[in-house]
Amino acid sequence: MYVDRFVKTRINNNNLLEPAFTILSVDTNSDGIFEKEDAWLNYACENHITYLALYDLSKIFGRNIIAWNENTRQFENLEKHLCRFMTKAKNQYGIKQFGAIGGSPEFFDSLETFM
Repeated sequence: MYVDRFVKTRINNNNLLEPAFTILSVDTNSDGIFEKEDAWLNYACENHITYLALYDLSKIFGRNIIAWNENTRQFENLEKHLCRFMTKAKNQYGIKQFGAIGGSPEFFDSLETFM
C-alpha cells in the first residue's frame, strides 16, 4: 500500500511537522497513542496488506526534525519515530516489508552519502 503524506512539514518552517497532514508521530491528545499511525496500520491489517511504501522519507533522514513522544516523555528525532513505527507495524499489525519513496533521485544520492 502506498502511504502518501507520511511526513509533511510546515511551508514556512521545514523543522516543524504539520499534524493535520502527517501520519508519523501524530499524537492528537498527548496520551501516548499515535492515532493516525494506528488508523493506517489497522486498515492495512484488516485488508491483509503486508507491504507499505512510505512516501516523503526525504523529509525524515538527516533533517533533524523532532516530535514529542509521550511514552518516553521526551522529544525524539523523526528517524527514531520511524523505527518505532516500523517495529510496531511488524510486531502488532503483520506488516512484513517496507518500501522507501524519496520523492526524487537526488534523495537517494544524498542518502548514500549520508550512510
